[in-house]
Amino acid sequence: MDTKIKEFLESKANNTWLEYSWGRVYVRKSQRPMCDIYITMFDIASIEVLPQYRGMGYFTAWLDQVEQQVTMPIFVENIFNGRLYQFLLDRHYTIMSDGPPWSVRTLTNYKPI
Repeated sequence: MDTKIKEFLESKANNTWLEYSWGRVYVRKSQRPMCDIYITMFDIASIEVLPQYRGMGYFTAWLDQVEQQVTMPIFVENIFNGRLYQFLLDRHYTIMSDGPPWSVRTLTNYKPI
């Protein structure tokens, strides 16, 4: 269990940077409109993996923890990296909005609650 994720979810804070030895991730608890209602989501707004740790599975392992610990839909915003975009599609994230190839893309993962 990732205690940083747990502490954020249990806190009153709506956003924070989660800092790790391999990089950091900016996350939020947000309200997003879906089908004419607002749904609470766990946003992954920015991912910064240090160059020496890229492609080594650190973000994958972190996302595994998020998907296990978070009981709300996961929303990944502003995806500029084509490799990350495909990685999330392969994990069954759904396109919410789409731009030209490898521009701003938004995906979400609806998990059963």
